[in-house]
Amino acid sequence: MTTGETERQPASGDSQQLARVRAELERLASEAAAKSRHARQRARFWAAADVAVGLPAVVLATLSGATGLASSDARIPAALLALIAASLSAAGTYMRSDVRHTRAHRRKNAWRVLEDAARIAVIRDSYADTEHALAVLARLYEMRAALFAGRYDDVLS
Repeated sequence: MTTGETERQPASGDSQQLARVRAELERLASEAAAKSRHARQRARFWAAADVAVGLPAVVLATLSGATGLASSDARIPAALLALIAASLSAAGTYMRSDVRHTRAHRRKNAWRVLEDAARIAVIRDSYADTEHALAVLARLYEMRAALFAGRYDDVLS
């Protein structure tokens, strides 16, 4: 073997390792995109649940008040409307859909940050050395671990 051939082998191995890191970065970006989509769907669900329970509670409470004030004979229907409104309000409080919506929205944003960072790393590190690419991959996996642990602020800040 000549000296030139010996020098090419590590470069070839280095480029293979860099290609594996790049493939892992792309896989990580795809995973983050899927998790972000799922979190967006959950946020939409909880937003709809909040409206579906809260709006009828408000309308029924208003109707029960108006019915009760309209005449003394309408106190039983007014009481029933008030009970239904109170039940819906209690269900909304029990489900905490507003809190769940906010959490799912933050989760979606955090996964998007990870996805964007991974995609940028694929582009930026296409010509970088393997050691630098591995360090970037390790940092992204730390972000991923924080997301799985529910520490969204670690990623969003």
